Amino acid sequence: MLVGADLRSLRAFRLLRVLRLLKFQRYSNAVGTLGRVVAARRGELVVVGVVVAVMLVVLSTLIFYAEHDAQPKVFPDIPSSLWWAIITLTTIGYGDAYPVTTLGKVVGGIAALTGVGLVTLPAGIMATGFFEEIKRGAKCPHCGNDLH
Repeated sequence: MLVGADLRSLRAFRLLRVLRLLKFQRYSNAVGTLGRVVAARRGELVVVGVVVAVMLVVLSTLIFYAEHDAQPKVFPDIPSSLWWAIITLTTIGYGDAYPVTTLGKVVGGIAALTGVGLVTLPAGIMATGFFEEIKRGAKCPHCGNDLH
């Protein structure tokens, strides 16, 4: 039955072996701590994710209407403008798409300033979560009592 069949597609299943790396969590205290922090801060991280998604849609719409007439090939539609919004909000800024109109530059400035805050929010949330997780298990080196 398998004679003459092309088995190259089965090679893709070899990639599933990468999933074995998830077992690494059992042997690493740091990975376990990361999982507990993400679980404890899940609500705040979801809120930040929703705010980022809304900002991406709003900014890509604004930049489309501000720049489409001046640069129809760079900003042909709102989904294509989403690339610019993602690159600007994450403060990467490749330079392949940038505003040339005054209104577009204002939208770009707002996006850049907002992006700095939105990129740092998850870092602050995670840092606070790590601090609380470490503090929860911390013991005094002299007497062995809990520090919380």
